[in-house]
Amino acid sequence: MFLDFEKAYDRVNWDFMYDVLEAFNFGPVFISWIKLMYHSPIIHLVINGELSQAIYPTRGVKQGDPLSALLFVLSVEPLSQLLRNHEEYSLPFSEELFAMAMFFADDTTLVSSSLEDLERQLELVQEFCTQSGAKLNVGKCKVLTLNGNQDVPRHPRLSMVTSGTPTKYLGILFGHRLSDQVQINALSDSFYQSFITWGCRARTLRGRRLLANTMMLSKLWHYTAVIHIPEDTVAKWQSMVYKFILTRKRHKEDKHMSLINSGVAYHPSLGLRIPHIASRIRAQRVQRLQFLFQTDNEEPSLWSVLPKQLFRRCMEPFARHSSWDCLMYHPNHNTNHMRLEVLPLLWRKIWDNWHRIPLTRKCPETPTQS
Repeated sequence: MFLDFEKAYDRVNWDFMYDVLEAFNFGPVFISWIKLMYHSPIIHLVINGELSQAIYPTRGVKQGDPLSALLFVLSVEPLSQLLRNHEEYSLPFSEELFAMAMFFADDTTLVSSSLEDLERQLELVQEFCTQSGAKLNVGKCKVLTLNGNQDVPRHPRLSMVTSGTPTKYLGILFGHRLSDQVQINALSDSFYQSFITWGCRARTLRGRRLLANTMMLSKLWHYTAVIHIPEDTVAKWQSMVYKFILTRKRHKEDKHMSLINSGVAYHPSLGLRIPHIASRIRAQRVQRLQFLFQTDNEEPSLWSVLPKQLFRRCMEPFARHSSWDCLMYHPNHNTNHMRLEVLPLLWRKIWDNWHRIPLTRKCPETPTQS
């Protein structure tokens, strides 16, 4: 369930915030500094070049203050602890790890295995709101059913996301039985529109290359890190970047003829250094796998437990009980010794990309039989 708190930053109760700081043992000196910052503040707004009458706020954290984000996160932490204390309402990922909520700034998401447990979690959220001064906008909260094999249930009090309807979380579109093409089409439209919006700002090749990196391609990396992009879509994006940098064309329908060898165009030092999208995506996939490796030496986290379980399942019962035995083999779709269908498409592509890397680049030392 995606929660919507009404004016989350503006409704932080100062007394509650001070109590939270004291409970986390920040010390009397630090707390006294925070109290001094929020003691009888006066705000004036600049409207049409003139100062408005004085405003005397009684709650909320200051906008633009780098400390405000941290104070807000600390003020929400009691809600996280309250939910963690009731694992019976959560969604079990393993015998030791439970998912009950995800927090990112003011975006809060409840995770449960049933609507009944979700209602119990909402009661805990309402209890937190009563004590902290927060206000939950129930009408804007949305419930997403994760199991695509079941129809979306109806509920008299909760707003259920209907099948095929996208809802956005941290910029990514999610939905029940939602086609991957919905996200890709939305991303492509935004990407192509950025050339029309920003393309006239640069007149030199170096300027257009800088503009493409900062204003156009920067729109893609957040999505390509977590979503599989088809190769034909990547090729169209690359063509758009190529013709914009070399010919200043800003519309995807514009035609162009390439007279430059690709090795010269994309070479990072000797060539024109045109950004190569496919290479960046491959680097993201290797980095994602590297992050997954590193979690073996860390506390279990929600994002890493499920991929490890799926990697083990796709090799059972023909390999050892290990998460990484699969990386020693090519992801062959024509064998019965692998069950690639249990892996999401993104992780299958990550595995395939890992296999394409030469062994000499995977290992710091040359493997030997000894």
